[in-house]
Amino acid sequence: MHPIGKALILLSAWAACARAQADEQRLAAYNTYAYPPFVEADGSGLAQDLVDALNRQLQGRYRFKLHNLPRIQLVRRTLADPAGFEGVVLFLNPSFVDDASLHRWHWSAKLFEDRNLLVFRNGEAPTLDSLKPLEGLRFGSMLGSRYPALDAMLAEGRLKKDSSTSATDLLRALCNRRVDFLQMNTLSYAAMAALPEFVGRVMAVEFPGRSQFSRHLMLRPGQHELAKALDEALPRLRCDARWSGRLRTLGIDPPACSSP
Repeated sequence: MHPIGKALILLSAWAACARAQADEQRLAAYNTYAYPPFVEADGSGLAQDLVDALNRQLQGRYRFKLHNLPRIQLVRRTLADPAGFEGVVLFLNPSFVDDASLHRWHWSAKLFEDRNLLVFRNGEAPTLDSLKPLEGLRFGSMLGSRYPALDAMLAEGRLKKDSSTSATDLLRALCNRRVDFLQMNTLSYAAMAALPEFVGRVMAVEFPGRSQFSRHLMLRPGQHELAKALDEALPRLRCDARWSGRLRTLGIDPPACSSP
């Protein structure tokens, strides 16, 4: 092929790509887990991996940009004014935002399954057949987070509580005996307990009763076109080898790919 012809083909392809990007609707993707493995020190992590995977599936229609913020900020600003909310929130479950009825927000299909653990200082975890042995202890909680299994105990004064916006600070408080236990998801516990500061200092036990939950994308009801696009993209996401491979590196079994 003549060099000029080849250059024209490349230029045409570039122009088509530029037009597609220009047509994409740009939206925020909010993540409230600003700690490993969701967000690493260099800004990489599972949250950015999910945004990249969604952008691959929605290329030409939508483009998300990751915004990390504390859960309490999401609750006070974004969730307090649902009508003004645009974009998606990553990795949530309806129980996290008091939407067990699924009426306040639109929820995507499941991204993957996770579960909660109770975290104690190494060698100090009680035997837990129920939550009763926790009575009288001081719980380290994340500001803005809901703890369905513990909220009643907190409301009744059977648990004390210290709160923070930082998971790292809560683990430090645990190690320094300012709190007695934490609740953490398996992903964050595995990543953060392996940090040099915490190696050998903390331990996790299974949460009594049902501790498993699913993670989803959350968006405002009324975002019909976006909801439809995400409903179409999620089955393709399950077949995205890069995304599925990333989940497997974290010990997660991704939902099965059902592509023909």
